[in-house]
Amino acid sequence: MKLFAKSKTIGLLIGLVILTVILPGVAAASAASSPDAQYISDTIPAAMTAGQSYTVSVTMRNTGSTSWDEASMIRLGGVGDATGDAGKFGPTRIRIPAGTVVAPGLQYTFSFTMTAPARPSNYLPQYRMVWDGHQWFGTPTPHSVTVTGVPVSTSAVNAQFVSSTIPASMNAGQSYTVSVTMRNTGSTAWDEASMIRLGGVGDATGDAGKFGPTRMRIPAGTIIAPGSSYTFTFTMTGPASAGTYSPQYRMVWDGHQWFGSTASYTVQVTGVLVSTSASRSQSTSTVNAQLVSSTIPSSMNGGQSYSVAVTMKNTGTTSWTEASMIRLGGVGDATGDAGKFGPTRIRIPAGTIIAPGSSYA
Repeated sequence: MKLFAKSKTIGLLIGLVILTVILPGVAAASAASSPDAQYISDTIPAAMTAGQSYTVSVTMRNTGSTSWDEASMIRLGGVGDATGDAGKFGPTRIRIPAGTVVAPGLQYTFSFTMTAPARPSNYLPQYRMVWDGHQWFGTPTPHSVTVTGVPVSTSAVNAQFVSSTIPASMNAGQSYTVSVTMRNTGSTAWDEASMIRLGGVGDATGDAGKFGPTRMRIPAGTIIAPGSSYTFTFTMTGPASAGTYSPQYRMVWDGHQWFGSTASYTVQVTGVLVSTSASRSQSTSTVNAQLVSSTIPSSMNGGQSYSVAVTMKNTGTTSWTEASMIRLGGVGDATGDAGKFGPTRIRIPAGTIIAPGSSYA
């Protein structure tokens, strides 16, 4: 019995020694895999003309021991995000294309569009690598930009409403594919790089926001020259409450001004919104779901990406589609724990319909 007790003591001591040896090693491995970056060069001009767009590039070298890719949410970021000077020139996140991996020791050149602010002044738009959800790292871009010239005048951007297919009446909860056509009557071309878009007047507080998106973008690479017309196609969904609404749409140069004539409508919404409960007898259909399975692991390594699947069964009487804006959501959105792991809206591909009784992963 004494020999057995002694053996247990020796075993416990050996276990403590192994823990003492292994745990520092784990900590060292974790520290060794930290990301780092070195600024190499950029083509950002030192002087810009107000309102003019520039295609620029920033080159960074991966000097850490962690590979960079979009799956890891490692990107080039505009320092200060929307409140920094970089946000006044354009996007504050420039992503690595899907499938591209920047290994330790390699360089990568990020290309994007900067548009000089309307107000002439000296700016310091800085860009630095960021591991979204974790930390900024590496050296930032170093120089300032002087914006000169007269901002684009209000007469340079102008628009005329041409036509639309927005119906005068809608059913509550039903989705409609609509279009609004606008003509460029100014002297400035419209494109997404210039952040010229069709906007819902009043944004989230206006009636347009009750029907769907309040920004309809021009596809990348498409330019609407002065004198040309463009048709914006999007989805409107009748609000839950029956009544008379006045959704308005107008061209907007985001960050600068609204411009041109306003497309104003009176839409009569009738009927009852699709119910969220089968107990509401006045509803013609219901939405409901049952969790079937998921491949989300119960443990993960910090900073590592995992491809996962969640399968849901449609147990209601309403089909699920993207046009109906029915999606898998992360509970709590950006403030919930799901938002710390990735997207909080996972969409059904366009054209796919999940009928009642069917499952979708």
